[in-house]
Amino acid sequence: MNSILSPIMALPLPVCLIDRRYQTLEFNTQWTDIFNKHQSKISIFDYFSSTDKPKIELALNVSRSEGNAQLELDSGADQPGSSYLWSLSYDPGNETYTFLGQSLIPIRNLQLKYERMFQMTSDAVMLLDEKGFTDCNQATLGIFKMNSLEEFINKHPGELSPEFQPDGESSQVKADRMINEAIKKGRNFFEWTHRNSLGEDFLCEVLLSPMTFSGKIYLQASVRDISERVRLQKEIDDSKVVQINAARMASLGEMAGGIAHEINNPLSIIRAQAEHMDGLMKRSEKVDKDYFSKSISRIIRTCDRIGSIVRGLKQLSRDSSSDPMLKTDFRSVLEQVQDLSAERMKNSQIHFEIIGGDQEVLVDCRSVEISQVLLNLLNNSFDAIENTPDAWIKVFVEKNSKELIVKVCDSGPKIHAGVAAKLMQPFFTTKEVGKGTGLGLSISKKIIEKHLGEFYYDANSPHTTFIFTLPLAD
Repeated sequence: MNSILSPIMALPLPVCLIDRRYQTLEFNTQWTDIFNKHQSKISIFDYFSSTDKPKIELALNVSRSEGNAQLELDSGADQPGSSYLWSLSYDPGNETYTFLGQSLIPIRNLQLKYERMFQMTSDAVMLLDEKGFTDCNQATLGIFKMNSLEEFINKHPGELSPEFQPDGESSQVKADRMINEAIKKGRNFFEWTHRNSLGEDFLCEVLLSPMTFSGKIYLQASVRDISERVRLQKEIDDSKVVQINAARMASLGEMAGGIAHEINNPLSIIRAQAEHMDGLMKRSEKVDKDYFSKSISRIIRTCDRIGSIVRGLKQLSRDSSSDPMLKTDFRSVLEQVQDLSAERMKNSQIHFEIIGGDQEVLVDCRSVEISQVLLNLLNNSFDAIENTPDAWIKVFVEKNSKELIVKVCDSGPKIHAGVAAKLMQPFFTTKEVGKGTGLGLSISKKIIEKHLGEFYYDANSPHTTFIFTLPLAD
């Protein structure tokens, strides 16, 4: 007999065709492998347990009236426990029924796998509908300090939270809003403060993902307690603040030697001039007004220089991160840094030169922060070449149509590639213990990037060279 269902019979699934009297007409090898029956004209009911007959009859009637039906059955009366999902379809022209089966073992194994994953994951995973939570894994009970699933079921997320979230919004109201956003957008990831059964609050990350079962919307909530992570991050941040403050103090300490020379030198001039004038007055009744006038002018200029140095030091040592961006002539930045550095370089016999810094260049910046960046680069160069012969430090100031370009170059050789790759990492330093914190370059880079410029080490220069750029003011 030619097969009525030859294409279907070729499927790697058990297939059987029965007539209107429920007798088998034909079947494939997968069918015989399952039931171990090879003859035709056997009632379909003989393949299954007698207790399954009512379910099979009902499915046959449904398929005859609606065209198809499904039912779940064991594979045979002599093979209990091997379940299949059977699809029944009815052909009114031939008055035949087709049984097409699919083993439920892989599906159940997959369900078991995901159920194990659901239970074994360290994150709290739960399901909820419009009434509240409907299911959860063991990690959920642990995070909320609950003893049983029954204690958790039907609770609203707002009930497992303090009355108000840290932003002041009601937990009940905000929970409903987060749920609606997840349904609307397809997912919602946010931070949330939950409260366990002992009344302890903890900060967590929540991911809400909507899903639909049988036409009903559910939400899967994954909750991760991040309290410990936040605590550790706070410790790290606090430590960074301490290190940054230490870096500031270290920079001030490094400047102190130069500042002392900058101030002591003009003070010596003032003292010498004053003593000489005092001696002349004591030795002579006549006063040389022209000499005294020139000496007094020199004293005034020298006092003004001391005042400028002190003002620069006070300004550079304060926190300027909240200052507004102002249109600034870059020459004023160079003058301030030169006042604080030149004498120190001179006393250490380091040739210090600023090239191209006499032209007006306007940039929008926080001038104190840019001065700190430039001073940090000069201090780094000073430390690197202080005890080397023929030492020099040069600052090149250039500009193009869009930006100011500042290069700080010293007589030291180029930095080894392996070290250069780590230069911008926080806390990395090549200085000896107690002399550097390793924060100067990373902080400088962040300052310049906040000014929309670039900060980098020039690996192509034969000498140690750092470059930073700043956009020109409109």
